[in-house]
Amino acid sequence: MLLVALTASAAASCSHLVYMPSKNVVDAPREMPEDLWFHASDGVRLHGWWLEAHGARRGTVVQFHGNAGNITSHFAQLEWVTRHGYDLLTFDYRGYGRSEGVPSQAGLNRDARAALALARAKSAKGMRPDLVLYGQSLGGAVLLRALADEPDRSRIRSVIVEGAFNSYREAAASVMYQTPAGIAFAGFAFTVIDDDYAPAPHVASLSPTPLLVIHDQDDPVIPFDFGRAIFRAARQPKDLWPLRTGGHLTARDEPGFERALLDWLDDPRPVR
Repeated sequence: MLLVALTASAAASCSHLVYMPSKNVVDAPREMPEDLWFHASDGVRLHGWWLEAHGARRGTVVQFHGNAGNITSHFAQLEWVTRHGYDLLTFDYRGYGRSEGVPSQAGLNRDARAALALARAKSAKGMRPDLVLYGQSLGGAVLLRALADEPDRSRIRSVIVEGAFNSYREAAASVMYQTPAGIAFAGFAFTVIDDDYAPAPHVASLSPTPLLVIHDQDDPVIPFDFGRAIFRAARQPKDLWPLRTGGHLTARDEPGFERALLDWLDDPRPVR
């Protein structure tokens, strides 16, 4: 009975580590975004924002945000692209923000694919390929796995993942190892968390779509080795930017990052 109780407790802890949604409003865009309501393939109603580009449109960036919080706590990391001709679509997975439902690996996969369909419908006509997909932390794992189920990627110009991981089990165990209380249960992550929607087996299939992996070498949440594993599993064309900001999802703190990323989007090949 004690083992069952410990396993159940570990399972609950690991589930909390995998998904940390919030309904709290943290911030708002400088300009009023367009509210978007759309449905995943299983009928779950999802919410997102559309932020219009300033000036001539160069494409659409789709943000697959990180774990804790919701779009109000993540949109600002990419809002800057609207000042450089890119529309921005950001959305909440089920259970996050104003989206309905309860998060799960299968559910977030459906949500990601629904967001991709919405981006295709909303993005400016006449530019092909026009979609830049940007996945952050959990969102990077969700994005990479969802693309494995997308047979037509002709609209996708490039894929960027920042601070992402290639295995839910390994990521959960890594987070648990970071606290004294979690070390004793870290091994249970490999028992109670499945990797059915882990991106690891599917990263290579992304080619020939250009992939940029951004990861801080001193990331305190998702170790750099996880980002490097994604890069190694990918086929060309691919690029790896190892940063030194000392944070998680803090790429914008790297001097010259915004300019470098804009240049890469114009010509997605290794620049560092």
